Amino acid sequence: MSRSDLRGHFIIMTLFGIIFLSVGLFSAVYMGTKQTRLEKRCTEKTIGVVTDYYTEGLGDNTTYNITVEYVIDGRKITEKQSSKAAIGYSETKEVWYDPDDHSVVYIDGVDTPSYSWVICGSIFAVLGAWLLVTVYRWLKRR
Repeated sequence: MSRSDLRGHFIIMTLFGIIFLSVGLFSAVYMGTKQTRLEKRCTEKTIGVVTDYYTEGLGDNTTYNITVEYVIDGRKITEKQSSKAAIGYSETKEVWYDPDDHSVVYIDGVDTPSYSWVICGSIFAVLGAWLLVTVYRWLKRR
């Protein structure tokens, strides 16, 4: 393999390493802290009722797609969310919302961003770091 071919491979490996590391860190940090940000921002509470739901998948892979209706300041609001937790029709849920922006809500007992994002993001970050370290070590040896 010629020197220019090797240089091209290492440039590609370096770019992939940077991309994987960046995407991995973003996914792990952003998705991992989303629930905390929602909890800090959503300080008001109301009660919502599940008015509709349907399921997708089977067994451990079942997803409950629910519609929750609730009232804020006399205005009826409908929110659709998905959850891995079993939720039934007419079930009541605490709905936490941002008093300044009623479109920002989270519903107790309904999944927030999955920790699988954090795990996948961490794997991507480790893979990206490994690629960068591999390139660095090879270049240092030459």
